[in-house]
Amino acid sequence: MQRQFQIEQSQERQLVQLAKAFNYNLSDEIDQEEAIETTVAVLRIHKQLHGAAWDMGQLLSEQKARLDHGTFGKWLNEVLHWEPRYAQLYMQIFTRWPDKELYLSSGVGLMDFSKQIALSSDSAPETATQRVIDIVAERGTAPSVREIKAIVKEEQVKVAVELPLETTLDIVRKYARNQAVDQRAERVEAVSAEALQTLAPRGTKLAGAIVEQAKVKVLEEMPPAPAPVPAQAKQYSPSYVPADEQDRLVTQRVTLSGSQWNLLSQLGDGDWERGLKRLLERVAETE
Repeated sequence: MQRQFQIEQSQERQLVQLAKAFNYNLSDEIDQEEAIETTVAVLRIHKQLHGAAWDMGQLLSEQKARLDHGTFGKWLNEVLHWEPRYAQLYMQIFTRWPDKELYLSSGVGLMDFSKQIALSSDSAPETATQRVIDIVAERGTAPSVREIKAIVKEEQVKVAVELPLETTLDIVRKYARNQAVDQRAERVEAVSAEALQTLAPRGTKLAGAIVEQAKVKVLEEMPPAPAPVPAQAKQYSPSYVPADEQDRLVTQRVTLSGSQWNLLSQLGDGDWERGLKRLLERVAETE
């Protein structure tokens, strides 16, 4: 009981300190005091709202343990009208902070729900939590959600296990398989360790030097790219002139001189179209 009283007193001092730290831009002392008192009252309600996240997480965790999986999901849907993911967020806070006194005294219980979630994630290292708690103690306010996520990411890199060459090879091979065949070698050669990190298991990191070794080996494993098929020149059999070719030449008739038309007619025994076919046949024979 005495311990609980001390925690509540400490929390109250934090609220007052936070309320006094703000610049209300008031010259009248009475207005200033009333503004501070109002702020403390608002913060108390705020604390009750967000501090209840732990209580909710505890109750949901107990209910989940009590019911089988299917029944718990049905209970969430029919009684609370919740998606399982929403309930999981509360249970995540309770799981991360099993000691409610520590949850409250650390200042985590005073944070917005979204900030509590960012700190209570399974992937958030203990060092990240401690950094945030230190910032709260120093500033009197919690960092933004973006700051918390950045801190978590920094600490994840520090504690992540570096992947060996064999595992890195599997990741680079997987990346290569997802690329177009004609661009595969170029993409593998250009990809960075940072870009490949999304394919790595949680809690691990790719070392740049090992990634480069893996890229060289994967490039060596690749079969040579197929040579481009050269464009085939149009070839016509002596007895066949495509209709589109005939049409093209017919449309060019007005550009031919009279002597050229006479020549075609002579080759075709008076029929210029027959003469055109014979001319194309002779051209094909000489190629």
